[in-house]
Amino acid sequence: MTLMTSDTAAPTTRWEPGRRFLLRAAGLPVESVRGLRCAGTRRWADQVLDGEERLTEGGAALSDLLHGLVEAADATGGDARRALLTLRRQVYNNR
Repeated sequence: MTLMTSDTAAPTTRWEPGRRFLLRAAGLPVESVRGLRCAGTRRWADQVLDGEERLTEGGAALSDLLHGLVEAADATGGDARRALLTLRRQVYNNR
């Protein structure tokens, strides 16, 4: 903890807007930007998000199956267990 005394200068802070920000100037109706919409881009983004969700769900199910195989590979030893663990990590991380 830092004590603030008259001899200690207050830390300086600096504010900057993020790389992407939006400013709506008052006086312009919202409808004036309707032409800037990109319906195709929104559909594409929704498809990508849906696909990522399906991959995550499928990956979780596959990871559970691989968990059982890893346990079975413990008995055999060797490189099979390590290979299965690597595969399970890759599936978990959506690679």
